[in-house]
Amino acid sequence: MGRPVITFTSDEWRAIAAAATSANEAAPHHANNEFLDQFIAGVARTTGQFYGQTLYERMLSAVGIRRRPSALTWSKAIRRAREAALPEPRSRNVHEAGEPIAPPPAACPSPLPVDERSDEMMDLRVRVEVSEMALRDAYARLARYEAECTTVGGRAMSAESQVRELTQQLERERAEHGQRTAELVQRLDALTDAIQRMAGLENHMRMQTDNLRQQMSEQCRYWKGRAEALDKALSDERIKADAMRRVLGNRIPPSA
Repeated sequence: MGRPVITFTSDEWRAIAAAATSANEAAPHHANNEFLDQFIAGVARTTGQFYGQTLYERMLSAVGIRRRPSALTWSKAIRRAREAALPEPRSRNVHEAGEPIAPPPAACPSPLPVDERSDEMMDLRVRVEVSEMALRDAYARLARYEAECTTVGGRAMSAESQVRELTQQLERERAEHGQRTAELVQRLDALTDAIQRMAGLENHMRMQTDNLRQQMSEQCRYWKGRAEALDKALSDERIKADAMRRVLGNRIPPSA
């Protein structure tokens, strides 16, 4: 009786590849026990089945992981996984009882003969399936990159528009500032001229005040001299009057 052929859907292969990659990245290179526990548990959660070492190794080869634990390490890890509380195995597309040997792609429903050629074909189909998933992922990433480029391009165009608006606004503000500066310069020139005129008027008023002060001083001295001369003349006249009064008084005969 031949061995069964097990098929996986694209979603299952994607989950298996993700579980293998995650386990490989999480566990150090020398920690094969931890790596196998995580990998086998991830496959069991995806497929609901436990498999043998050969199929697990082919899964790792298809994903591109080069870890090669020993047979004893594999045996202990598989036994630990079977004894652990993992998801209940689901009914699989298994045609005959026995240990599975290789996962053909989901698109191949017919079983293949189990011999060396079928093993090679299974390995090749597994690699093709993984390559197709990687290609789909690459196209998805490319689509995301294109969407991001479109978004970035839109942002760049928006930024350029904002830069143009800001440049125009800056030019307007610069023109307004230049106009205000010219007006302030004109007002400053007018104020400077007014200050100069006020300074000239102040000098003129100072000169006029000095001249008036000098004239008033001269007139004061003149009138003071006149007053002194008049006082002296008045004093002389009084002396003369007193003298005349005495002379006239001596000539008047005494009364009987």
